[in-house]
Amino acid sequence: MRGVAALLKALRKGQTTAILPDQVPPPASGDFSPIFGVPARTMTLVHNLIQKSGSQVLMCTALRADGGWQLHFMPAAEAINSADQQTSLDALNQGVESIVALAPSQYQWEYKRFKARPEGYPPAYPKGS
Repeated sequence: MRGVAALLKALRKGQTTAILPDQVPPPASGDFSPIFGVPARTMTLVHNLIQKSGSQVLMCTALRADGGWQLHFMPAAEAINSADQQTSLDALNQGVESIVALAPSQYQWEYKRFKARPEGYPPAYPKGS
């Protein structure tokens, strides 16, 4: 909780923070939202911070380029600011999709983004993987 409090304090001061939004949160810290058409548990932290701070959200990625890295920034969809959590989570995942679309081969696909499944859905990965 100290980390979240520090994030909120920084945002309220107008400082910049960074969050990796495609991490799989524990059940109490996320809800399901589609990404690439597949339901994935998505962190509610970003939504909660927006609601408490009114901060502007930018999507960002660093892509490998000749001789180093190239940074890309894009505004998140306006819907990310929605008071409705589901609308905000859907917009967050759409933003991740937009960033991935810049260079799909550079996304860390080996990260098991779909390991948490809604009740009644079959596992997304073979057992033991």
